[in-house]
Amino acid sequence: METVLLFLGLMAVFFGAEYLMRKLLKVEKVVLSETPGGKISNWGREIILGAALIAIFLFLDVFDDAILWFWIFYFLALGIIEAFLEWRYFPDSKSYLVSLLQIPFVIGFLLITIYLLS
Repeated sequence: METVLLFLGLMAVFFGAEYLMRKLLKVEKVVLSETPGGKISNWGREIILGAALIAIFLFLDVFDDAILWFWIFYFLALGIIEAFLEWRYFPDSKSYLVSLLQIPFVIGFLLITIYLLS
């Protein structure tokens, strides 16, 4: 039960921080899937997931913290590709800044969750 409450609390903080960042930067949420970048985003996510899954199976026995590094790499790569595509397909919007600012939040929450659960 504590794990569920921790997860829900961190998600509430994350979405609250995203809302606050959008208000402070005066950025509206953009929909990437309505542009040609939507297909590129989907392909990028699939390629990143495939590469990350292959890497985790290769390094699972070598590193004790392979799962942690898997999630860090996965969220970092997803955040970077999302920010790049928002910058590319919405040049007048600053939504890519919010995507870039979310990366440290996601990785920080991941590290907090792993630390508190271990």
